[in-house]
Amino acid sequence: MQRRVFLASVAGTTVLAGCSNGAVGPDEEEAADEIDAGEREDNETGPGPDYSEINESETDPDPDYGEVNGAEELLQTADQYDSISFEGNWAHLFRYVYEGSDTTTNTNWPNVPFRVRWPEGEYYGTTMDYFFKDHYDSEPEAGYVRTWMQFPDGWEFHSDGLGGTKLPGFASRFNGREEGERAGWGGRASDGTNGWSARMFNCRPDRHPEHAGPIALGSQIYHANAASEYGDHPRWSVPLETKTWHRIDQYVEVNTPGKPDGSYLGWVDGELAIGVDDLYMREKGYEDIKIESLWFNCYFGGDWKSPIEQHMHFDNLQLWLWDERPGVTAKK
Repeated sequence: MQRRVFLASVAGTTVLAGCSNGAVGPDEEEAADEIDAGEREDNETGPGPDYSEINESETDPDPDYGEVNGAEELLQTADQYDSISFEGNWAHLFRYVYEGSDTTTNTNWPNVPFRVRWPEGEYYGTTMDYFFKDHYDSEPEAGYVRTWMQFPDGWEFHSDGLGGTKLPGFASRFNGREEGERAGWGGRASDGTNGWSARMFNCRPDRHPEHAGPIALGSQIYHANAASEYGDHPRWSVPLETKTWHRIDQYVEVNTPGKPDGSYLGWVDGELAIGVDDLYMREKGYEDIKIESLWFNCYFGGDWKSPIEQHMHFDNLQLWLWDERPGVTAKK
């Protein structure tokens, strides 16, 4: 299949495949024990603290950033579209895989769409999966997710490692394999037969090669050609501001089995901030490895924890899915 050139250039993209510079090398990651994935019947975590002091400008979930450059035509070709609003009974759409990972899924606070909260000294905000086979007939080979994120003033990074938290992305970690045959998180290296993942993270500006801030971004990508058992850690060229709603778009396409041509792209407020074209998620004979889930992963670490009680906000997930890979790339 001839690949579609998605955009002519990725201006300023910082792709550190291999992370050879010690200042931005792979971080230690979570080693949380996996438990059987089962649907959670309720979503109540108590009344929560009083957030009525948040003003309207901090909670407006609908800023208009216009079209994403180059993406709108592609989105019209998707085989499946879905929108998940963090209002009403949405929690049944997700499954909670890791014990003790759900601390923040009460959305009944005034004027707040969806708040992820980290208690002081804890790893988890929340980790949950939107498994595609739970909702559709099959798993896709390409996926595009759009959501809105906001970090508050006073967001505090840890002084260790990258200092920040994992953020949502796509993954295929289980694939019907037995424990010990799975990969794509927690130092479980991908080899093309056992799984992969591509999540965002934030990090301290001093762990970004351009010292971007105040909220620097990167992605942790587990694939078979990654530089270490903790994957690759390319950085995004566009940082986030605090107390500001940002629209975040991510696109992932699995590789042709046996060829390193998988893609990962990301945008901030419509500006392309990262493009990686050489991902190797699956070997020949492993065509069943596709995109298993949208992994809504908010895990502080590495092996560090949130230094204070703090939070961030999300709003409005949108998903576009393709049954077969459309052959998208970013020509760097």
